[in-house]
Amino acid sequence: MTRPTLLLDIDGVLNAIPEYVGPPGYAVYMMGGYVIHLNEEIASMVAELRRHYGICWFTLWNDRAATLMGPHVGLESVPFIRTSWLGGRQVMREQGYPDSAIELVLYAKTPMLPGHLGPDDHWVWIDDAHSRRDQDYLKRQGFDPANFRLLRTDPRVGLTWDD
Repeated sequence: MTRPTLLLDIDGVLNAIPEYVGPPGYAVYMMGGYVIHLNEEIASMVAELRRHYGICWFTLWNDRAATLMGPHVGLESVPFIRTSWLGGRQVMREQGYPDSAIELVLYAKTPMLPGHLGPDDHWVWIDDAHSRRDQDYLKRQGFDPANFRLLRTDPRVGLTWDD
């Protein structure tokens, strides 16, 4: 049996976005010109996830995820799903959605999923910004909610062991 896929975001998940720079328990880095806050246990958390899932980057960092964040969390060589605001909007327009409906989903990412995962695939998506609207969109695209889970993190702390 193949392992389920884990779609992993960075900002608000691996990179916490705290209320102030350098809270206790977080290391501060500069990556690509941005201040990044990584929980001091994040590499251990990711290693544990990797034992159970086939991980794929699913972030607007795209191919920079593996080169910039990968070395800090042990994911230098995992694939990524290309995302972009323009690309997601275009996919939804091609599906016949009016612009007013496009604003109701996280359209940089969610519309990209049917091109990479099948309706019978088992997967989890960890992000800080998806919602019930994204889940509803996926159901309309033929995904069975029994086969996937959207896990939402608190962006101020990012991924925790409780998640």
